[in-house]
Amino acid sequence: MRRNRYMVDNATVLIAAYSGKPGGTMNTLLYAMRQGLEIIQLPIPT
Repeated sequence: MRRNRYMVDNATVLIAAYSGKPGGTMNTLLYAMRQGLEIIQLPIPT
């Protein structure tokens, strides 16, 4: 979690491949949203 927050705090854009399941990626996306970071979400093929 510390690493993910560091990445968000030092980024201008977040690019994420997110499946919609709970976990570290979801927590990082939520934190990035709260920080007002631009987010580009890549689709994951099913």
